[in-house]
Amino acid sequence: MMSIRKEWGRWAPRWQPYFTVGDCAHSAKHAVSLGGRVIAGPKRVPETGSFAVLADPLDAVFVIFELP
Repeated sequence: MMSIRKEWGRWAPRWQPYFTVGDCAHSAKHAVSLGGRVIAGPKRVPETGSFAVLADPLDAVFVIFELP
């Protein structure tokens, strides 16, 4: 869990589900092929892994995460 920072502007508190995947870039492309969309990423975080923020066709937002 993390706090919403002032510099993020107006941001409603919410739960954000994370799913681990074997290949973040491939999984993001696959989600798009199934009707989802990429909101952010994929981005690499040094020594942590890669992540992308996605939305399903009904706009439910979730994060995929690839461990290093």
